[in-house]
Amino acid sequence: MKENYELIYAEKSRNNWWFAARKELVRSLIRSKIRGRILDIGCGPGTSSPASGSFAIDNSFFMCRHAKKEGMIVCAGDAQKPGFKKNSMDAVLLLDVIEHIDGDKNVIMQAYDILKPGGTAIVTVPAFDFLWGGEDELNEHKRRYSASGLRKLLESNGFEISKISYWNSILFLPTLIYKKMLNRQKSGKESHHLNIIPDFLNGALLKLLRFENSLINHGINLPFGVSIVAVARKP
Repeated sequence: MKENYELIYAEKSRNNWWFAARKELVRSLIRSKIRGRILDIGCGPGTSSPASGSFAIDNSFFMCRHAKKEGMIVCAGDAQKPGFKKNSMDAVLLLDVIEHIDGDKNVIMQAYDILKPGGTAIVTVPAFDFLWGGEDELNEHKRRYSASGLRKLLESNGFEISKISYWNSILFLPTLIYKKMLNRQKSGKESHHLNIIPDFLNGALLKLLRFENSLINHGINLPFGVSIVAVARKP
């Protein structure tokens, strides 16, 4: 991630509607399924981490400094070589991380090894290749995923799927239309979800995603969306 974008990311992610809603969703999944030691791999600045006080790593020293201020037990590290003992964690969080890494399979394998038997991994990723756009390039993404593709990745590395759902379904169609319009214009410029928007709009978008969160927490798996959330268990 580029340094100037890291600064924007750290400053604006704290109250941003998308990050706030993801934080609330993952926190609710943690409360319902997880007790014990949590490792947040690719924690970023910690402002949007759903597990304050957890162990964490990030490959950016800038992000690590911010995460420490948020109360996380953090060190610089590589998601493909996290440096934690096997069977040492009750949960691993990979929140919009593996799409940044060429070796996404290796990251999943590392998460599996770190987890205790019966431990849980929560993974979020961007959805659908046809939604690829300038924001993916800005964030240095390698790919986007389908639910079936993410399921296959997790199951092929030993995990059992407890839940997998698309997320941010309400904004799926507007996002698709917006991306198609940009592609037709052949414009390299694209806004991202960290852009400053009026408080009332930020609040309205947060309420929409909170509604989706409640559906997912009540066992409903959404059939499409801009993102995917998966909960996977190590047998």
